[in-house]
Amino acid sequence: MLRPLLVSLTIALAASTAGAAEITGRYVLEKVEQGYLRLDSETGVMSLCAARAGVWECLAVKDQGLDGTEELARLRRENDALKKRVAELEKSGATTKLPSDQEVDRMMDIFGKMFDRFLDFAREMDGKDGTAL
Repeated sequence: MLRPLLVSLTIALAASTAGAAEITGRYVLEKVEQGYLRLDSETGVMSLCAARAGVWECLAVKDQGLDGTEELARLRRENDALKKRVAELEKSGATTKLPSDQEVDRMMDIFGKMFDRFLDFAREMDGKDGTAL
């Protein structure tokens, strides 16, 4: 009874130790000529860390691909244009017009004729070979 307990405890401890070895820190450091390049694995921000006057400091590395100033300016222009368009549409007083009674009657006549034709077609098809559709 004691032996299986010891074996299972040993296996559990080994598994927890292996799992702890897989856990990595938040930052990944890479030695470069100017100091260390630090990658924040949670945010993706990269910094260059170096000792300056005996004090370590890390400065963010500017990434042209992530520089959103041009995209932000474009989106602001687009937003302004859309706001102007909405204001113009609201000023014009565009409203939804419901169809008149005559237009509704005409539409119902058209649909009625279409339905009658469909029923005639179905009756014709039913009578050709004697089987129902």
